[in-house]
Amino acid sequence: MSDNPYSSPVVELQPTIPASNPNSLSEIARATFLAWEKLRLIYIGILGIWTLLISGRHIASVEILSLVIVGGLISNVLYFAAPIVDTYVRWLGYTGKWVRILLFVAGTLVTMIFALGALSSALLPNQN
Repeated sequence: MSDNPYSSPVVELQPTIPASNPNSLSEIARATFLAWEKLRLIYIGILGIWTLLISGRHIASVEILSLVIVGGLISNVLYFAAPIVDTYVRWLGYTGKWVRILLFVAGTLVTMIFALGALSSALLPNQN
């Protein structure tokens, strides 16, 4: 500031730093995928218990064990469909938890039905 009381005021301009947009697709995707990775532990636990209940003592057989391993790999790859859909829905503006809960429950139930079908063909005696 100058010593002249009649001089025009000097305003120092601060450079504006743009704040990160919390609604950007990358931020939404990051938060959504991290939430789904926490749910993956529950998903694997439910399917693990379900598989043990279906197969019982036959889990040690090579045929059943190979079906379980392949089914586990396929189910974990297909698990990525839910976070992708959830990210898209959140990006559109729906921020409620109902989408995530619905996707998780529906996906887990469908996977349980597929596991039952895959293992039942190996566990049931030949019906011919």
